[in-house]
Amino acid sequence: MKLETKYFGDIEVSNEKIITFEEGLPGFDQQHKFAILNNYDTEDPVPFMWLQSLDKAELAFVLTIPFFVDSNYFVDIPDDVINALSIEDEKDVGVYSILKIKDGIENATCNLLSPIIINGKNRKAK
Repeated sequence: MKLETKYFGDIEVSNEKIITFEEGLPGFDQQHKFAILNNYDTEDPVPFMWLQSLDKAELAFVLTIPFFVDSNYFVDIPDDVINALSIEDEKDVGVYSILKIKDGIENATCNLLSPIIINGKNRKAK
């Protein structure tokens, strides 16, 4: 699928990268479809990626894996989230956090209180 983005221009995205927030992303309740994109501006591995809206080119968030920020990070996924995402096996679970970058990466903050949980098997997110 061809995807228009603010930061990377038009790019091709495979269906495997598309995730669905059935209830919308909190604060953006009308936005349900997103893709997780790598950083296309570097060849070097970096611990950041993008959560890009499929419907709004200008809506994208910087993501990281919270365990990179805090190696002792622990998330207890509530049963209602497990059920809503149809999680059957913990190996299918991806945990991400949104970064807020203000005045440079050195001043970034990571939202560890409200992680994004993704069932990689069915690509549902909450």
